[in-house]
Amino acid sequence: MRTDNPESSTTSHEVDLNLISRQLKLISVLLSAIVLFCYLILIALV
Repeated sequence: MRTDNPESSTTSHEVDLNLISRQLKLISVLLSAIVLFCYLILIALV
């Protein structure tokens, strides 16, 4: 962690981390939904 510009750098980093965490949550939810969908299709086929 750098202490050059504590006012601007930390806030931007926090915003970036928040956006990344939101995107990761969305991606995980989408992946789980796709896996469940494929699982249901396999069950229906068998």
